[in-house]
Amino acid sequence: MSLAASPSPADAPPERLAAAPEPTRRGGRPDPLSVGVRLRTPGRLLLAGASVALAAAVVRGAPALAAWSAVVLAILSVARLALANRLAQAADLRFTLALPAGPIGRRGRPLPVRLGVTRRREGPPLPCVLALRCSGGPAGRGPRSIVAPGQSEAHLTLSLAFPSVGHWRVLGVELSLRDPFGLFDAWGYAPGEHGLTVHPSPRPRAPRGPRPRGAQRTQPGRHPAGHEGDGVELRELRDYVPGDPLRAIAWHATARRRTPVVSAREAETRRRVQLLIDMGPMARAGQPGQAPLDAAIDACADALHTLRHDRVGLTSFDHRVYGHLKPGAGPGHRRRLLAHLLDLTHVIDADLTAITRGELTWRVARFLQVQDGVALTQSGRLSRTARRSLVDPLGEQFDAGHVFAAVTRHLAQDRSRGHAALHGKARPADDLLEARLRVFCALRGLTLPYRLSGPVDAQEQGIHAAVLAALGPGGPDEVWIYSDLRGVSADGPARRALALASARKRRIRVLTSAPLSPPAQAALRGLGAQVSRLAP
Repeated sequence: MSLAASPSPADAPPERLAAAPEPTRRGGRPDPLSVGVRLRTPGRLLLAGASVALAAAVVRGAPALAAWSAVVLAILSVARLALANRLAQAADLRFTLALPAGPIGRRGRPLPVRLGVTRRREGPPLPCVLALRCSGGPAGRGPRSIVAPGQSEAHLTLSLAFPSVGHWRVLGVELSLRDPFGLFDAWGYAPGEHGLTVHPSPRPRAPRGPRPRGAQRTQPGRHPAGHEGDGVELRELRDYVPGDPLRAIAWHATARRRTPVVSAREAETRRRVQLLIDMGPMARAGQPGQAPLDAAIDACADALHTLRHDRVGLTSFDHRVYGHLKPGAGPGHRRRLLAHLLDLTHVIDADLTAITRGELTWRVARFLQVQDGVALTQSGRLSRTARRSLVDPLGEQFDAGHVFAAVTRHLAQDRSRGHAALHGKARPADDLLEARLRVFCALRGLTLPYRLSGPVDAQEQGIHAAVLAALGPGGPDEVWIYSDLRGVSADGPARRALALASARKRRIRVLTSAPLSPPAQAALRGLGAQVSRLAP
């Protein structure tokens, strides 16, 4: 049983997954299908009843009970043998995945994935249940039942709906089998990865009405600057002054007044808007897809579309500034802004995540063992006595040198595939091994738990740092803050930074998913800030 996997989308067309070699261990031999067998509740009841009946038959000398127990145990044995036979047939299954061109999905919207099942050998039909294992916790990926005929191919369509944006991965196919009597369950897993990019969910927009006839055509994204220039709107008619361009002369007015007259027009400029998005623990509270951060990311993506003719920047912050992009324009700049929004769900920095080094080592090593078939445990299985002597049970179960070598080898391959930008910018930890483990998690779609605790004034300090970063050289005319401002006090650093922005004639707009607290309202009082509610 194996899944045909694909290299990264930069190397191969996304429409079809290309074949990849099976993972190997123990001297290069293919690893067999890793399966588990479980006795279901009806089987447990039968086994318990047969055991009790057999014990009673032995004690009381009841041959009828002994015969009944033997029949029940024989049925259990036949069911187990039938399941073993189906597992042997499942070892011949081969899977292929076909995703839509891109492959790009939208948050919360189903993404169809076509799964092909092929049997290489002739045999009886094999009923099984298939499901996809993915990173990112997708919803709506309900398992599908299928009957795989002998020596042929069958297809079914599975739908994935990711609740959060980001770069996720389809990790493989999960297989479930059951014996003909329904007494035993078995499951298996065929690894094979494929990358997916989930973009923010678009918001509905009102249709544009027809433009009135005779209306002036203005360049989109232009706004009056308040002084004379080369715009479209007429400011005034004035007498000609030496040095005025000839194209500014109003010839009809000059003919009427019999003296040179110039039409002075309003200068136009592009707005410069800086989007400040709060990515702290309070913004991540709630179910996946229903957290304030999800609504803020959707609103930021909608703002990028609305302000596509302006110069837009983006700043993300927690207790410090996480990322800062100055206002800019152009398709390349828009792609960088959207990429930064997608990265907010895969934070790997040591000061922003709540995971120890031992837990991180265990998670990466288990992933490599299951997904790539790499043996990284210490020599053999550890005895109970050895386990009791471990100081860090999660981290010391695996050989740190082997884990470091496997991760380094994978990062070198990924660098050659075009992911050098992440390697160059990522400084998630001071320790070399921990930093490489964290970068590996970002590349393979492994989500690290975000921190839940921190400084008392974390949001206060984050807003202060983000607003000051936005007020630097080449700063914006407007500052849009996507935050609930729950940790802001009436006279703290955040209030002083916002007051400085207001004193420098910056327009302040706060977009929140919950009503502002009284301290936050007091902090915004007198600043002329506009407060808007985000749609859920």
